[in-house]
Amino acid sequence: MSTYKGISLTSITEGARNIDNKPDKTELAINVMFIILWIFALKYIMDLEKYCKCSDNWKRDYVKYSLIVFIIFLTFKVLNHTNLINVNKYLLFFMILLNFVFTVIILVYINELKKNECKCSDTEMRTILEIVSYVRLIIMMIGLISLIYLYFKLYKLYKHVNKRR
Repeated sequence: MSTYKGISLTSITEGARNIDNKPDKTELAINVMFIILWIFALKYIMDLEKYCKCSDNWKRDYVKYSLIVFIIFLTFKVLNHTNLINVNKYLLFFMILLNFVFTVIILVYINELKKNECKCSDTEMRTILEIVSYVRLIIMMIGLISLIYLYFKLYKLYKHVNKRR
């Protein structure tokens, strides 16, 4: 049996296989919170479409359609009590990419609205979306840095284990 610093590689792989596919209550609560937030954000974007000419550009449409995808995805996830991210790695990659692009585009869009002094877009919802987007971007960056760190740690572990064979 291979060990590294007292950790059995067999126990790590067995533990990984025993992870269930059901989201916990905290994840469900966060998903419901985001469904509600995205519904309000979608209403805000749709109101901009109707009443705010200075908000008209392709980013608004991208945000609108991304919000629809997120609402449908999260609703399906909550109603089926399943963690689709663990089920399909391609869906995981698509959602991570969509989340990142969405977050960046919404921040650029909001900054353009501010720069152009688009008064009809200046609401509490715009401020909430901006704050949530900055927090999401920070969390994504921390996650990316953590993945890179984990990759190098696992590579070092792999080299160590193979050297002993």
